[in-house]
Amino acid sequence: MDLNLGDINGMDIAKQILETNHQVKIIIYTGYEVDDYFEEAIRAGLHGAISKTETKDKIIEYIHRTLQGEVVIQLSYLKKLISQQQEKPEQAQQTDHELLTERECLILREVEKGYTNQEIADVLHLSKRSIEYSLTSIFNKLNVGSRTEAVLIAKSESVL
Repeated sequence: MDLNLGDINGMDIAKQILETNHQVKIIIYTGYEVDDYFEEAIRAGLHGAISKTETKDKIIEYIHRTLQGEVVIQLSYLKKLISQQQEKPEQAQQTDHELLTERECLILREVEKGYTNQEIADVLHLSKRSIEYSLTSIFNKLNVGSRTEAVLIAKSESVL
């Protein structure tokens, strides 16, 4: 299914077809970047998206694979997805400071002063329960079991 059908959007037509017949296998065929449409196509129940720049043999191969029930994806787009997935662990390795919210940092500063949960709640104009929830979150993020450990880790990470 071509995306550009004049005044009609090919993606919308494909979705309508799939609503009436779930067994139909549709591949988006586009002159645009496949990256822009692949995820939407898959979410809609289509079997992939391919570029008009693909060779005739490759397009025939994609059609045969689709008829066998496979989802087709261009190698260049697959490589891009894999590359993005490999970058995610690096992004996930944030420092403890980046993981803590501004409120959690404020609470840790009050903990450092030796204040009780109620005293922290009074100073920050929050409920005692909010402070308790926040401390639990801080402990989980810093992987600690006590207020003292949390303050020490936060200091070592230059959070405090």
